[in-house]
Amino acid sequence: MSGENLQKGELVTYGHIKYKIIDNKIVKGDKKRKTIMKINAFSVLIMIFVYLIYFAATNILGGNDTVFNFEFMSFFISFVIIFAGFVLFIVAHEYMHYLSYRISGTPKDKLKFGVILKSGLAYCISLVPNTLKASRLSLMMPFYVLVIPCIILSIFLKNNLLGFMSALFASGSAGDFWYMWSMHKIPKDMYIVEVMPKSDGYEIGYLVLEKI
Repeated sequence: MSGENLQKGELVTYGHIKYKIIDNKIVKGDKKRKTIMKINAFSVLIMIFVYLIYFAATNILGGNDTVFNFEFMSFFISFVIIFAGFVLFIVAHEYMHYLSYRISGTPKDKLKFGVILKSGLAYCISLVPNTLKASRLSLMMPFYVLVIPCIILSIFLKNNLLGFMSALFASGSAGDFWYMWSMHKIPKDMYIVEVMPKSDGYEIGYLVLEKI
């Protein structure tokens, strides 16, 4: 179902359940490009902020004496470690979205994994509407389960490479934070559904629905 042209007040059906569109928050055109730029800029700020937290915390705890000192390893090996870690993080990130939806009761066959090769984006999307609470939980689950423990571990170990990777992982949640912020005024009894990404890119936004 293409969502960007659906209008407020229209009725849509998912399975045997009917919903009324309360709001269409799918951004497009120039607004979409600007939103993507803002999310990318925010991801850089998150990365800097998290690394500064790591740097400050390790110095407060008595200096940056890393248990595993990667400063003497070659650039190539460090790059491979960072690249492999980020790929694994992306897979785990999307699985956390999936796991959260499953915990909230979304059927397995209504969840879709995919990768958009053109933009290099991976996704796990629910094909049916979810409650606002379930949608928010899915958005933040990767940050709670993956990023925060990684940050804490990097500080505990005083490991520069792990600290940098934690900041990189945190930056990968920029889009999730954007979605969370965009939902802050939505009534708690509403439902949220995203639309399937297109072959030429990922849809930014979602439909706000009311169950009929």
